[in-house]
Amino acid sequence: MAQMVRDVMTKDPVSMSSDASVAEAAKAMSDLRIGSVVVMDKDRPCGIVTDRDITVRAVATGRDPVEDPARRHLHSRHRRGGAGSIDR
Repeated sequence: MAQMVRDVMTKDPVSMSSDASVAEAAKAMSDLRIGSVVVMDKDRPCGIVTDRDITVRAVATGRDPVEDPARRHLHSRHRRGGAGSIDR
């Protein structure tokens, strides 16, 4: 059965600046018990970074989480969703 995107999406996603570090993104996810944050470039979303992105792309490759910007680990493919339907 098809559902509307607006019915399954997060109502108030957590966002942070594209200048935020991997450590700041990880801390926000830990504190808020969430698995991803939207990374913003000024007032526009430029992507999403997830806890898995941090683990696999940053920590496992030996990057310094304090110095490494979260924007470096965004999903390379992201889509802007509308109010269309999705299948579950």
